[in-house]
Amino acid sequence: MYGTKKAEIRKNDRGYKAGDPLLPREWDPEEEEYTGRIVRRVITHVLADKQFL
Repeated sequence: MYGTKKAEIRKNDRGYKAGDPLLPREWDPEEEEYTGRIVRRVITHVLADKQFL
């Protein structure tokens, strides 16, 4: 599916937990401002593996 992100692996530098809401905002680098578009998501899993820390 176009535009569907299944997973992301990144350092948990903000203490995210399963169940936490995410409201990422779209940034327009040319205008150097937010566009007003957001996506509402909920974290479903946090991988706690030293390989990814």
